[in-house]
Amino acid sequence: MVSLWFMVVMSCGSTGTTDSSDAMADTVADSPNAADTAAPTIPTCERDGDVLDLRPDIPDAPDGGIAIRPPHIEVPPFSQAFWCYWGTYTGPTTGVTVFQAIQSPGGYDHHNMLRAVPDQGEPDGYMDVCPDSNDMFHYGPLVQATGIEPKPGATNWLDMPDGVAMKLRQNQKWVLDMHYINPTACTLLVQNGINIGMVPAEEVENWAAPIRLDAGVIELEPQEVKTVEFDCEWPTDLNILSVGSHMHEHGTHYVVDHVKRDGSAEEIYRVDPWQPEYRDFPVMVNYSDGGMPVLSGEAFRTSCNYHNQTDEPVGFPDEMCTTFVAAYPMADPRTCMLGEWVDPENMPTGR
Repeated sequence: MVSLWFMVVMSCGSTGTTDSSDAMADTVADSPNAADTAAPTIPTCERDGDVLDLRPDIPDAPDGGIAIRPPHIEVPPFSQAFWCYWGTYTGPTTGVTVFQAIQSPGGYDHHNMLRAVPDQGEPDGYMDVCPDSNDMFHYGPLVQATGIEPKPGATNWLDMPDGVAMKLRQNQKWVLDMHYINPTACTLLVQNGINIGMVPAEEVENWAAPIRLDAGVIELEPQEVKTVEFDCEWPTDLNILSVGSHMHEHGTHYVVDHVKRDGSAEEIYRVDPWQPEYRDFPVMVNYSDGGMPVLSGEAFRTSCNYHNQTDEPVGFPDEMCTTFVAAYPMADPRTCMLGEWVDPENMPTGR
């Protein structure tokens, strides 16, 4: 087995699959999925200064698959930890069809993201505090949960049409980006793990890829009510498999519209009201029967709505606005920042 990892886009509730004939997502607060949503049980810090061992039991990866096992992390009391673990996938270019993400329980985790590295990065097996967040942004995600509503205990976070897989290129440099937040007086002992199953590249008929539609730096003044809105125009015809979202605790509601070539707009995704637990388990809308088609020149319009009820300004990375999409045919991940697509030549692709 080799070591490696991918972006964790978690979501809540039971499978929320829709098809292209039912494009608009139910309002989350009123949907059956909302009743199944529950914040993870948080273990109690019994005494100041204790060590809370939250390292999970991590199952084996599928036969012939990939296992990522970074060292454990100690998160001091009343702090947050951004740790990065570096490596390279050296096997042949392959299709990823099984993806299982494991993190420490308790609700202290924020994200567990495998990013592609466009430069030399750090040596394989090296782990330390992550680089500056502006540098990390240029390391786009390689794979994300698609077609299901991933949650703790899920054994595969990918459910795509037959013949579709996400590409893992030979000699792909990667970094596993791990973030934990510790609001307690105890030291947290945490650990992540990733299991990946693969199929030979020659068995893949269409490549799928994660697409990130991002608002960049979010800034909220004290007590400010604010909407951040931007369009990302599709450069090619695609089939959309999944749509998800990411904000933090200052979010109030989240909307994505499909803007057609004639200028009309159809709401395809709404989370209203936003709940703090959706930061770690975002609600996803999944499209079966081959996905929802979009045409070149059409766009997705993201609207992130906030209310900063504190007396302090809030900025990135304490608040964010990102729509996550999975689509095919697309061989490599892409990022759109405030309506501008990142030049694919500047995106990490391996070989």
